[in-house]
Amino acid sequence: MAVTVLVCRCGKRISAHGATPGRVGKCPACGAVLQIPHGSASTPEPEPTVPRSADAPTPSSASPLVYHVMDAPVTRTPDRGVPPDNQSRSADVKRRKNKKPVGLIERLEEWEGLVRRPEPSESGFWNGLLYPFWDANGLAFLVIFPIMWWLIALPTFEYLSAVVGGETGAIGPPVKFLIPSLMGLIIVSGYTLAYLNQVFLSSATGDVRHPRWPDLDLWELVRTVIRWAWVLLAGFLVGGVPAWMLLSSCEEPQTLDWIAFGAMLAAGAFYAQVSFVALLLFDDLLAANPVTVGLAVWRTGLSFLRPFAFTVVAATLVGGFLVMILHISNPFLAIGSWLIFWGVAFYAALTAMHLLGLEYHRNARALDWFRGSGRSPS
Repeated sequence: MAVTVLVCRCGKRISAHGATPGRVGKCPACGAVLQIPHGSASTPEPEPTVPRSADAPTPSSASPLVYHVMDAPVTRTPDRGVPPDNQSRSADVKRRKNKKPVGLIERLEEWEGLVRRPEPSESGFWNGLLYPFWDANGLAFLVIFPIMWWLIALPTFEYLSAVVGGETGAIGPPVKFLIPSLMGLIIVSGYTLAYLNQVFLSSATGDVRHPRWPDLDLWELVRTVIRWAWVLLAGFLVGGVPAWMLLSSCEEPQTLDWIAFGAMLAAGAFYAQVSFVALLLFDDLLAANPVTVGLAVWRTGLSFLRPFAFTVVAATLVGGFLVMILHISNPFLAIGSWLIFWGVAFYAALTAMHLLGLEYHRNARALDWFRGSGRSPS
């Protein structure tokens, strides 16, 4: 009885007893897929001279059927109901990637922004300053949200500007628009804060791309506003209340009193920042507690001071810009200044959230919040 012997491309000889044409197997040496060729097996092919490995099996018959498998590995034809193989999937993906965008929305999604987006390993503080300009989502946020806030908040802030300038007697008609303006501000504030939360969570995973815009879910917007209010309340209790008690106890505050006052406010703001990180990642209001925040600061040292310093500087500049606009008496100049103000404010907010998320990503192993829990900041 003839014994079928397959010779692989790597030189390995495999003895296939009782193999039938069309049978498929793998080479034990290189892992290549081998198949018994179809055709008549009655006439054996002459065996060519090939190098023989030491561990090759000796044919049990004097007239072996020797086949040299030199073609590419053979894959089985998928059965009915079986999904396409990986090769066809990769071809479909490649076709989709090579397909040029047709519509405006598709072109915007493929656009990479005004600045080249860095790789995750290249992301750092200075690259993070250009985060809003990396792709279409960031630039859309800088264009759409300032205009939206400018339109909705203009009556409210114009009223505040008139109050600051002492012109409350001449602002009767705009007061009618204050109630719808405030209602619009609440909804827009929730959606804006929800997107900023997504920016932080996306950056906390090390992703340098802008996240998708959140869904317009009313309950989720309410939860977002509650989270931010809870964090601000925690920071006020830690730093604001002691600072207020210090000033109220001093009849004439001196230089050291003002320094202590500023240090207490800074401590409260820093506590609010770290508690914000814990609250969003754990998705629990109780995570913003002194034990969690204290352990985080203990394990990471002063790492979170880098995004905190940027936040303080940005908030100071934005606040100074706000005070300057409130004192502008020319209405046309004030209207244009408000639009610029919102653009600067949202650039600072986007960048601050991204830097804060990156800082957590760098210190995630040191914080050790989710080890063994199967959870992630996504």
